[in-house]
Amino acid sequence: MFETPTFEQIRERILRDTKSLWPDADISPDSDHYVHASRLASCAEGQYAHQSWIVRQIFPDTADREYLERHASMRGLRRRNPTTASGTLTVSGIAQSMLSDGLQVRIGQRFYRTTARAVIGSGGTAEIPAIADEPGAAANVATARRN
Repeated sequence: MFETPTFEQIRERILRDTKSLWPDADISPDSDHYVHASRLASCAEGQYAHQSWIVRQIFPDTADREYLERHASMRGLRRRNPTTASGTLTVSGIAQSMLSDGLQVRIGQRFYRTTARAVIGSGGTAEIPAIADEPGAAANVATARRN
């Protein structure tokens, strides 16, 4: 894979070429050739950055959102709306306690709501279905407990 040269490398190559063409050229940091090489290197660095950005847009897995959606549209695909995470919460508490539907549970910075009623069993736990308050993958959790 091509490695983009740094500003300093580009400037050094320009100065090397200048010295090659004019052996007596002054390429010290205080020279006109050095200033000219720095200006050209800055422009070239910008072009390399733009080319790197273009390459990222070519491939769907590295493309920015706008270009990813364009890739999808060219293939007849469209972005789906985020769905709400759902699953089962294991809740612990006093046996025979009633859990109502609509109970709000906080896990980290996310909130979930129970979607059915449940009774805590003799073992001190109950499984109760719940959904996330907000859609999106960020609400997916592997396990959740309410004490």
